Amino acid sequence: MPVGRKEGKPLLRMLTGGPIDPADAPPIWLMRQAGRYLPEYRALRAQSPSFLDFCFTPDLAVEASLQPIRRFGFDGAIIFSDILVIPHALGQAVRFAEGHGPLLDPLRSKADIDRLSAAGLRDRLAPVFETLRRLSAALPAETTLIGFAGAPWTVASYMIEGAGGIDFVNAKHMAYGEPELFGGLIDLLVESTGGLVFYPKDVTEVERIAHEVAHDIRNQYTITYTPTNQALDDTFRQIKVAVKAPGNPVARTRQGYYARKTLTANRSGSF
Repeated sequence: MPVGRKEGKPLLRMLTGGPIDPADAPPIWLMRQAGRYLPEYRALRAQSPSFLDFCFTPDLAVEASLQPIRRFGFDGAIIFSDILVIPHALGQAVRFAEGHGPLLDPLRSKADIDRLSAAGLRDRLAPVFETLRRLSAALPAETTLIGFAGAPWTVASYMIEGAGGIDFVNAKHMAYGEPELFGGLIDLLVESTGGLVFYPKDVTEVERIAHEVAHDIRNQYTITYTPTNQALDDTFRQIKVAVKAPGNPVARTRQGYYARKTLTANRSGSF
């Protein structure tokens, strides 16, 4: 344990507004703290030619999540996963091409979206839940477990475009040209993402909602902040993921959000 580190979970204590002793080392975690810069990760990644298969193999995903904790002793361990496990679980074809990143069969019509199905979503995401359970049991007592999912606007943009990008022209065209069709996709992603981060219960302590294309949102999909960063406006369509209850902080990062998860919140209604 680093010098000056107190007992408990410093990162969780900081995010939930708990007392911080100036003599303590500040809690640290990094996005992409597990990955290619680690030689042990590169050796592990070679065991699975498919990136999605890697994410859906608990033995590999747990080990990848633990590697930076062993090496650096970070205060938070984020599950090794990807925002596109949700589209895959909904039935969209997803693959990762070397040198190109994610490739999806694009959604360009109502028929394309109608082929998606949340039926059996929990079963298809079972390897992710198993990874979370194993990771929770394996982490040091002082390490906060961070869940991970994509915000609906970001995930929808990838699903419609069929790949990553900068402008996401097709996603914008559907959002503003066919708002009811786009809204139906957002609603499906809200419910599916809520199912990912609220199950299994009492495992993750923090959720990071990756919002990589938030700068592209306008009008009804705009994100706004109160002076205390207590509220997220839309994109989530009142998603039951990030915390909005009084006293539970939502901290903003450049690409997304992380917040303490409140399992007692009303998950069937809107915040």
